[in-house]
Amino acid sequence: MKHHVKSRLVRQKGFTIIELVVAIVILAIGVLGLAGTSAVVSRTLGQGTQHAQAASIAQTRFEIMRTTRCPVNSGAVTGGKFTEKWTRIGTTGGAPLRLYEVVDSVSYSVGGKAKNQAFRSVVQCLP
Repeated sequence: MKHHVKSRLVRQKGFTIIELVVAIVILAIGVLGLAGTSAVVSRTLGQGTQHAQAASIAQTRFEIMRTTRCPVNSGAVTGGKFTEKWTRIGTTGGAPLRLYEVVDSVSYSVGGKAKNQAFRSVVQCLP
């Protein structure tokens, strides 16, 4: 009879409690790692969006200057989350060409940290 009980225990299939606990712990570690990675990716995408908006603001300023007779020497605008400051820093190519080098600095904050992006372009005034 002992042989019959022993052979039945050997034939049983399934998982033990220890195996299930180990599997759950491993799964939990994987899920936590995935959650941490998604937070980093989300923050990085947010910063990329802010940087793209800053570049767009600077590009708009350069285009506005190109459509005027002569760019203003300097100026500043604050709108929403962004502060923009531009300065004409010099001329290039001589007076007849009316080419001016302009620096546009756009400031904003991401996650409580101040960021500043500087963009530089050459602007030609209309005659």
